[in-house]
Amino acid sequence: MKNTLRTHLYSRMWLIVLLSSLFLIGAVLLLMIEKGEMVLALQAYHNWGTDRIVWFINLLGDGWTLLIVALLLFFVNIRAGIQLLLSAAFTGLLILILKKLIYPGAMRPLQYFKETGGPALLKVNGIELGSWHSFPSGHTAAAFTLFVSLALLNKNKKLELLFILLAAMAGIARIYLGQHFYEDVYFGALAGTFSSFITHLILIESKWYRQKWTRGSLIDRLKH
Repeated sequence: MKNTLRTHLYSRMWLIVLLSSLFLIGAVLLLMIEKGEMVLALQAYHNWGTDRIVWFINLLGDGWTLLIVALLLFFVNIRAGIQLLLSAAFTGLLILILKKLIYPGAMRPLQYFKETGGPALLKVNGIELGSWHSFPSGHTAAAFTLFVSLALLNKNKKLELLFILLAAMAGIARIYLGQHFYEDVYFGALAGTFSSFITHLILIESKWYRQKWTRGSLIDRLKH
């Protein structure tokens, strides 16, 4: 089992290096920037066009987007659908524990700037700003769960890079919208990535994951 996992991890070294680099750079930024600094910096870029683009990017981290993609995957590859759904469940449980039980009083930017006398935040039409349960970012965790899982399900380096860029854009969108601080997004990304990798590694070693009924697509199953 250890040899199998080692071989599999080695085969995904490009993705591991890509994600490690992203989180290393992110950690440096985490040490350098002050709380709320990135939120205020991105507020300067608010305009009608950018707001519309970010509104759509924000959908990448929506729970419904994750669920719809997972269900669609069943029609292409049953194992892929199973993996994404289980990764989503793992991420959801982890975020729920962190948000509701460990950090229930974490203020979102709207509440934080109100209490610290900071500037009023610019809002995007159609996005209602929350006040609490800021840490970590559930949207970012969902986006990284979706796109890291998709990256793990293929071996095309260009696609893997695209998936990680889309996940990162979803995290930046949450800061732009004034919904989260940078640290919320960073640890949300870590949570989604961790859940996706752990689920993937457990599944590739499980016996039922390799059973006949999991092979192929749901369309193939329905034809028979």
